[in-house]
Amino acid sequence: MFPNLATRWQAAAADPFVAIRREMDQAFEELFPQRTANGSTGYRPAMTIRETDDALLLEIDVPGFRQEDLDVQFHDGMLTLSGERRPCEEGGRCWHNERGFGRFERHVRLSDKVDASNVKAELTNGVLSLRIAKKPEAQPVKIAVTSPTGQPTESPKLPE
Repeated sequence: MFPNLATRWQAAAADPFVAIRREMDQAFEELFPQRTANGSTGYRPAMTIRETDDALLLEIDVPGFRQEDLDVQFHDGMLTLSGERRPCEEGGRCWHNERGFGRFERHVRLSDKVDASNVKAELTNGVLSLRIAKKPEAQPVKIAVTSPTGQPTESPKLPE
């Protein structure tokens, strides 16, 4: 049988090594913050990329970011999304912070079939949405299947 949470908490509170470990974990986190692949600390927004017939659609989760905190650039087929969130921006002393912060930068290599002059970015409810139109020649074209006479063919009717 497992002890209830209150009993576990009391046991942990009575054990001096639990408190020491908690203090050491906090000290190491402050001295050596976790780093993402690009060297920034603690924040890497999630991203979804979808494709439709006429565009690429990207959605990046950036809750708490303002428009002026974000930068979107497209150059030589590379889309670069970057931004920065500072910890405890409102002033005063920060007592506790579990929110990710730091600078992030995401790079997405795009096909040469996208139209760099037709990119729209919108920030709504903490989600940065980008719509990158495809060049007309990259969009699918329906091709009619015809008979040798040039007329559309009909499927043979099966007997009922």
